[in-house]
Amino acid sequence: LTEYGGAWGYNPRTCLAIHSPYGTPDDLRAFVDKAHSLGLAVMVDIVLNHGSSRLNCLWNWDGYGPDNNGGIYFDKGGGDTPWGKKFAFDRREVQEYLMDSCRMFLEEFRCDGLRFDSAHNMPDWLVININKMIRAEFPGTSITAEVVPEDPSYLLGGKGFDAVWLHEPTFNLIDRMAGQADTFTAQLRSMIRQRYFPENGAGCGINALLGSHDQVGCRKNGGKGGDGRLRRYFIDRVGGKGDWNARAKTRMWWSAAAAGVVSGVPMLFMGTETLQGGWWHTDQMFQWGAVKRDGNPGCPFADQMMALVKASLKLRKDHPSLVTSNPDVVLQDVANVVFGVKRGKGYLAVINTGDNQWVDNAYYSINVGETTGGMAKQIFNSQAAEFGGWHESWTSAGKDSKFDIQLNHGSLSFRLPKRSVVVFQFGQ
Repeated sequence: LTEYGGAWGYNPRTCLAIHSPYGTPDDLRAFVDKAHSLGLAVMVDIVLNHGSSRLNCLWNWDGYGPDNNGGIYFDKGGGDTPWGKKFAFDRREVQEYLMDSCRMFLEEFRCDGLRFDSAHNMPDWLVININKMIRAEFPGTSITAEVVPEDPSYLLGGKGFDAVWLHEPTFNLIDRMAGQADTFTAQLRSMIRQRYFPENGAGCGINALLGSHDQVGCRKNGGKGGDGRLRRYFIDRVGGKGDWNARAKTRMWWSAAAAGVVSGVPMLFMGTETLQGGWWHTDQMFQWGAVKRDGNPGCPFADQMMALVKASLKLRKDHPSLVTSNPDVVLQDVANVVFGVKRGKGYLAVINTGDNQWVDNAYYSINVGETTGGMAKQIFNSQAAEFGGWHESWTSAGKDSKFDIQLNHGSLSFRLPKRSVVVFQFGQ
């Protein structure tokens, strides 16, 4: 949101001014106030590791050039990033300048949290000092680090962040969709129990499993990025919105992130919830035509996906221990690529990533061991009819039913549709 060069906002020219084409400071205050009135928190993606390499007004003070690239905000010994020169972090005035950028969003604009872009390109001591300042002056602020590779030392007790941004699970899934499946079982286990997380740290990872701007955004008109991977919305990676199997896979993997299979806090890049295709860029924006509003009929497939997202987030809110307790993998069916994840004594989440299914008279069984009570009920099904699946894919009479499934010596038998995530709650 700060004044920037380039296309996506990640090359700041100044850190104490709002990007003027977006509006005025009062416009941003009004935006935040409106979000708060709707019960929404506002997190700001902040870039403190480097300055823009193009038309940077800070050079007016530094005299930046091929033979003279420093003096105040930058210096020759500061080093470079792939996107521009690092700030002169050792200067006290620059440290205060970067801290004041954080203060601006938290104090003047009343934002609720900050996400530090590429925190590993800043000195550890400076990151720690900035976070200490935020904790002291703005208690309750949520602070997230993007750090590559993911590093648990950035969390509380280390460098002071509440969470780290996860890239690896997303790229593992992209490689799986591209046919590179040799190590997927191990990768799925890693998604379920992120090796970066401390015990009881299931909320310490921000997990954009279907892709963030880094995987969906494309600056090359649909071409491949520097790592050889295409940048695309997930639905287009698996066959497109018109393909039922592609929609089922998209529902399944979002549900894996949101409904208790995969650890972390799920994040959705705009357009994923409407099954938007192609890629995102400044000339490929959110397609409002897919949304039913103001007399526009929208797209029924978008309606189904949005209903799924809404239901999965409500599930997280209504059943917090489903997503906060440590995961215990109680089933790893490699042949069918089915995993069962127990959360405490109260919940079981199952993902079936394959083509086989157990419906009608053929039930799937998992020994879940000790549970709360000897009964179960199904509380979520990514293949429910309202999401684009079918009614007979449910085991219970519906998500609001009583505990109607009897366990047999610790074994739970249930319908398991293909390409699905199903969730059960145990009780009496």
